[in-house]
Amino acid sequence: ALAIHPNLAPAHLFLGLLERRADRLPAAIARYDRAIALDPGMAIARFNRGNARLAARDPIGAIEDYGATLAAIPGYWPALLNRGRAHFEKKNPQAAADDVDRAVTAAPHAWEPRASQASILLVLADVLGRDGRSATGLDKDTVAGSARGAKPLGRRPFAGASEIAPVAGAEGLCRGISCVSPLD
Repeated sequence: ALAIHPNLAPAHLFLGLLERRADRLPAAIARYDRAIALDPGMAIARFNRGNARLAARDPIGAIEDYGATLAAIPGYWPALLNRGRAHFEKKNPQAAADDVDRAVTAAPHAWEPRASQASILLVLADVLGRDGRSATGLDKDTVAGSARGAKPLGRRPFAGASEIAPVAGAEGLCRGISCVSPLD
């Protein structure tokens, strides 16, 4: 297709997906860059470039791409979820929790946001200060208990976190759970 029409944005998107599947992240990002240059409104190219950037350890670029995706497709839960994971990788657990909460609200029956939600809660429980209280005023036992389903979280409703076993730890969510992508 590119030999006939080299400026076909969907073809570059598709080739980016193939490069991503082959774990050739720089090549995938370059294909997504080309698709976006040809069609700046192609939100799915931005979303997939965000996934590739996150996998390439560029959470700042990923956050930018997920934000652009959400501007074009408000409430798109995979972008909310993955932006939350990017915030987590950037060591911003509050922004991560906020985005993951929004993903749970947008997709109440999807398991991926709930698994990430539980993982973030467990990590927050592990990284709370010596006094056992978080910046939001939640104590370590309440956060850990909520992640395990032992008792409600108090100020924030993390509904369903007890239904899914946590699958990631402090090392980062995208390594513990595959980044969500309908095309990737």
